Amino acid sequence: MMSKDKIFRDLRLQENLLKFHGVVKKYSLFTTIGGMEIKVKAHKRDSLWFPREVSFYLGFTIRGLLAFGIQTKPSENRPPKRCASCGSDMAESKTDSCKWTAATPKRTTLNHAPTYSFQSEAGQFQCSVSGLRWVCKKKVSFMYQFRSWEEHKQKLDLVHCSPGGPLLDIRVTDGEFDEVHLPHWICIDGFSTVSDKFAVLHNDTFGNFLEQVSDATSRHVKLFHPNFSTHGVLRRAGFPVKAHCNVLIYQTKKAPPTLHVYLIPCDPALQQEVEQMERTSGSCIIQKPNPQKSLKILGSFILRTDAKTADISPAEIKLGHERGIPCFFMVLLKKTNRDFTLTLGDKEEDLWSCTISRDEYQN
Repeated sequence: MMSKDKIFRDLRLQENLLKFHGVVKKYSLFTTIGGMEIKVKAHKRDSLWFPREVSFYLGFTIRGLLAFGIQTKPSENRPPKRCASCGSDMAESKTDSCKWTAATPKRTTLNHAPTYSFQSEAGQFQCSVSGLRWVCKKKVSFMYQFRSWEEHKQKLDLVHCSPGGPLLDIRVTDGEFDEVHLPHWICIDGFSTVSDKFAVLHNDTFGNFLEQVSDATSRHVKLFHPNFSTHGVLRRAGFPVKAHCNVLIYQTKKAPPTLHVYLIPCDPALQQEVEQMERTSGSCIIQKPNPQKSLKILGSFILRTDAKTADISPAEIKLGHERGIPCFFMVLLKKTNRDFTLTLGDKEEDLWSCTISRDEYQN
């Protein structure tokens, strides 16, 4: 007997089902029917762990509506938001529709850590979670986990390098890659050449060593016919560095209403750590656009608001790539009962702003 997952991947069945579109927010799935937004139970709760637009097949059980085959909705028709500095695509999960196929991994837990698995046919793919890209001429199966840079910190200092992207522990279980493109978050604006600014850390049973980079783009470093273990993109010291960044806003369960506002590089591993901690505390994410300008690594940034009774602490934070949960602004909304604006900047200019509606922050 076929499992429910396999049944809903059967093309013969899909031809006779209605495909719905919806949105994942606050760890729940919603769709709109007849102009009314309704909540739909998901067959797999793991598919609700990060907010996004999705498509799915709608089934019915004695308990009500049930969504199967939840997939990230392709967004080719939307104009991409690009970095105002280097022009690269600011959205990690967006792909070049004429070349890369968006792929959503199966998410499980191995040794208490999230594990992302793929079984792909021949083609060119991009992971919707990490931004990892791969090219294969035949079927390939693999899994990966995010790893911490901390254990490599001393050795990286000796070779004058620091993290420039997530550290990925990639294990191929069947087949092989022709190319792998490791994601990075370094803004390449002003670089006359790109590849010499990067290196790749390769960690295996024999220890660590650095690989030279032969080709790099605004978002990826390319490896050809790699033998995989643990890999991550490094940036070489000796030149000013800016990073593509995310602003993560979480509404906590505290009273009065309290927000946690994080400024981090576009590192999915770091974002996963923040997500897990905030989710454990019962917080909900408030989805807002990210900065369209790259920001200076180790630069100091200030958060302001036009909500006069709000308190923000600390006064400033530095943008860095730290072990564990990064620093964040805590916004305490005392006697606030209206929409308000958050503005992030340095001492010279405002770099990002968003409006938070009353419905978004009130418990």
